[in-house]
Amino acid sequence: MYASKFWVWFLFLFLTLLWGFSYFFMKAGMEVYTPLQMASMRIAFAGVILLPWSLWHLTKVPKNKVLLLLVSGFFGNGIPAVLFCLALKGLDTNLAGILNALTPLWVLVIGVLFFGKQSNLQKTLGVLFGFVGVLILFLSKGEINLHNIELSLYIVLATLMYGLNINLVDSYLKEVPSLYIGTVSTLGIAVVYVTLLVVGIDNAFGTVSYHLIQWNERHVWFAIALGVLNTALSNVMFFQLLKISSASFASMITYIMPFVTIVIALFIGETIPKESLFCLALILIGVFLVRRAK
Repeated sequence: MYASKFWVWFLFLFLTLLWGFSYFFMKAGMEVYTPLQMASMRIAFAGVILLPWSLWHLTKVPKNKVLLLLVSGFFGNGIPAVLFCLALKGLDTNLAGILNALTPLWVLVIGVLFFGKQSNLQKTLGVLFGFVGVLILFLSKGEINLHNIELSLYIVLATLMYGLNINLVDSYLKEVPSLYIGTVSTLGIAVVYVTLLVVGIDNAFGTVSYHLIQWNERHVWFAIALGVLNTALSNVMFFQLLKISSASFASMITYIMPFVTIVIALFIGETIPKESLFCLALILIGVFLVRRAK
């Protein structure tokens, strides 16, 4: 029992750390690459690193689940990867952090409306506590740039897809091992994005072509980190967390992610405002309530 609790919290905190750095990786990479290039390389690298396991596990997954896994790949990673890069090209990361915190709310709403999930006062309060904590945290900074507010719709759509995907996996893929879900779901989207990189395509987001990408640029390492750590590794870990906890609890990671930046600030000698600690208390209360909800 204690080992199970330890594993739940280990996965939760480690994923928070991984995904907390994802904004930095995307922003830094797009100093050189276009949003579609960055998203394509992210998924391509994830697909390459997981390819041996993806092909092996594809033969073991029940045939009636393969389509669901492919759909999960596009809703959980493929499309949101592009949407986040498009948004972060012009959005302040603070606003992006607030909007990403919509994920647990979408999980709750979509689960109740379309998947027959039951909610209760404790779980609802936990989600709302967490969202209020994140909202106060970023509003207190006074640094939110609303100049490109229309780009926020990209993240709203991405979080909606996250909410849909989490409910999809929790409802219909519970019996499929998390390693199978993480690898096979990545295979389908990797084929699409590798094709974009190799063949090349001109569109409104920029030209994607393998000979135009500066493969020797140091910025490519940000795409590699996003693909290997923030997509391939984190996918498998997240689906495992989803299986041993709950959809609402797993989605609460998006509430803790902003505090990764606070930890970084401590290491570089910046001071931490008192309101940040107050917001952290609200968020932790929210996580505790959702975790304890039946």
